[in-house]
Amino acid sequence: MLPSSTGAEPPPGSLSLGRWFGIDVYLEAAILLPVALIVLPIMQQIPGSMGLILGLLLFVMLFGSVLLHEFGHALMARRCGVGTRRISLGMLGGVALLDGPSPTVKGDILITIAGPLVNVVLWFLADTALGFVRQAAVSGAGFSESGMPLNESLFFTGMTLDLLRDINKGLLFFNLIPAFPMDGGRLLFGLLRLKLDPLKAMLITLRVATVAAGLMLGYAVWRFTNGGGGIIMGFIAFQILSGSLLKIRSIRDALAAR
Repeated sequence: MLPSSTGAEPPPGSLSLGRWFGIDVYLEAAILLPVALIVLPIMQQIPGSMGLILGLLLFVMLFGSVLLHEFGHALMARRCGVGTRRISLGMLGGVALLDGPSPTVKGDILITIAGPLVNVVLWFLADTALGFVRQAAVSGAGFSESGMPLNESLFFTGMTLDLLRDINKGLLFFNLIPAFPMDGGRLLFGLLRLKLDPLKAMLITLRVATVAAGLMLGYAVWRFTNGGGGIIMGFIAFQILSGSLLKIRSIRDALAAR
């Protein structure tokens, strides 16, 4: 996500991960919730140290991909003349806090699509590397019924690449949901601004966001009632839905006052 910011320090308890490419990166304390939601279910299925290792590996790949996604936004913003105050990784994923919008609408569109394009590249690289691993296994011990190499080292490498590919595929499609302030919603707003007044463009964007967030919330409830999961998605959807409804009301008032 890409909120513009005029200040604001990182939340209390945030851990600095250093300054990368001239941008401060923080890990928020709230990230412990997704750590638990990712690692604990895996440890229930695979007890012991192996379950812990696999759970932490999945977490690192997920939030590593999110961090690279946010750097896509931040570095494109720099090319468009916009600074980034910080990147934070927290309960709801990642946030690149920009100094403000781009001077041009096209710049905002480029900044928005840069994040998802990073996920496209990671998806492609993981899929290509997985193809090489499978090719290497052809002359080795062969494959399991699931399509993974039987050789232990190749199996672990193939499994990791398979997870990385699926993670970035999921991040790509999730972020392109047209629910402002997610990337899909920001992209819709940018495209509408090419033709419409900013207030009218935002009103349409927020109406689409309420529908998208409502569907996300319904899906999250369905997942939660059918075997668990969906907690973070449900929280994101509720935040988007409630925020969109409030903004729609204020924009209507502003349009009526013209």
